[in-house]
Amino acid sequence: MSARLHIVDHEKIDGHEAGTLVNRSFYLNDMPRLILLCRIFGHRPVVDGYDTTTAMARSAARWVACGRCGVRPSPQGDLDPDQWRLGQRYPGPFSDAAPPTKTDAAPAPPARPQTPGPWPTQPTVTFSGQLVIGRSTYRTLGATLKVGNDGSENALACSLRLGRLGALYLSSGDYGRRIQRRLNAGTYESRVIEVAAHDGSLWWKLWAPRDSWTKGTPRWMDGNTVLNPIDRWLGPVRYSYEDVGPKRPGRVVMPEGDVHEVTLQLQRQRKGRRRGRSVESWTVDWTSSPGIPTRNHSWKGDEVLGSGTDVSDAAVDAGRWAEEACARIAAAMSRDRSHHRWRGPSTFPQPEPEPDFDVEVS
Repeated sequence: MSARLHIVDHEKIDGHEAGTLVNRSFYLNDMPRLILLCRIFGHRPVVDGYDTTTAMARSAARWVACGRCGVRPSPQGDLDPDQWRLGQRYPGPFSDAAPPTKTDAAPAPPARPQTPGPWPTQPTVTFSGQLVIGRSTYRTLGATLKVGNDGSENALACSLRLGRLGALYLSSGDYGRRIQRRLNAGTYESRVIEVAAHDGSLWWKLWAPRDSWTKGTPRWMDGNTVLNPIDRWLGPVRYSYEDVGPKRPGRVVMPEGDVHEVTLQLQRQRKGRRRGRSVESWTVDWTSSPGIPTRNHSWKGDEVLGSGTDVSDAAVDAGRWAEEACARIAAAMSRDRSHHRWRGPSTFPQPEPEPDFDVEVS
């Protein structure tokens, strides 16, 4: 068995981004797994799985894995959570039968407990990553090391971000599961060590939960400090918004001919710092359901459900801010479609006309 390299060029999928020279993901599949100690001394079977208990119910599962290298037998087994605790040594038995071939007529999975099968003779692992060179919109300088949790797709991951020069992201797949169990077992919250500089501040995480923060989290573990001297002296830039008048309906007519109903709210925006003068301007907050499509695929985020757009003082004084907002929304969505190389259907379902727009032809 030999390793296979698969490369994905994101610029061909998502379109070219200004300032980007390279934006590619790579997947190194079927890499032989380095399990020297297990090949010499044999695998060390332990009980692996998860155990989640809430006020409503308990969800738990148990299977077998090697406590030294993380490889699982095939099938991995389906043990009774009430009889086996996580991390317990598994003395056997093991089945010599290989897992059934997946077909449309495959029988239903057997009821628990299911005996684990044999250990794979040639275990493999997949490494993946992404290389970005010259992306000007990502201006973060920093590095991150992540240790996953019991349910992570990647046991270990790291990244190096060099601002406008680019970034490198690497992940180990299931390789490194032993390290993850030693450092962060029995949890579904990944831990990170991170140092980054962006937005005029220095940010750090020292073995902090990756996706959560509480008021009791100590600052040394998850915190930041201001580096920009202007922000230290005058304070950071703050925005505030005040609704002006009632909401108004609008229609966004795209160049392709599709029409989308939107709801518009005129707002007075104030931009300023703790010290100094504030600058006021007009903006419109808009929402649309089911959204305005800007991408070609069916992933989450294909439609824009809402955003904000500026409008001029003259449009507000003339009472035409809704018309100008709809024109600006259409222009912004058209730019997004061009960026993502959007190709929509030739016809769109058009909304029914409002009663005020009904025309009777005799």
